[in-house]
Amino acid sequence: MATQGGAACRIFDGAEPSAGAVTDPVVAAISAYLVAMEDFRRNAPDDDAGSDAYALATYRRPLKVLERWRRPAETRIGAVAALRLASDAETDGAYELVGPMLRAGLAYFDK
Repeated sequence: MATQGGAACRIFDGAEPSAGAVTDPVVAAISAYLVAMEDFRRNAPDDDAGSDAYALATYRRPLKVLERWRRPAETRIGAVAALRLASDAETDGAYELVGPMLRAGLAYFDK
């Protein structure tokens, strides 16, 4: 998964996004995903059935939102966060995030 420990700090360059940046929908979506993944990583049961159920209750919905993302980032912080998440996703084998996050990040810079 694209969110091993410390991912939120790396994705947002060592700090939580500012209030203005959080109005960027991609920042809000990435933040929701990272929070849910951290919850899963820390609290998921060890057994497969419990882990699958906990995944459904935590990160799978925010993950689907990002996989289906079709909008450009609206802020530089959002664009960079999307590109960093795409990079992490590619490294971690979460390829379903790479395209949508690359497009969201690059679209901001293409305006």
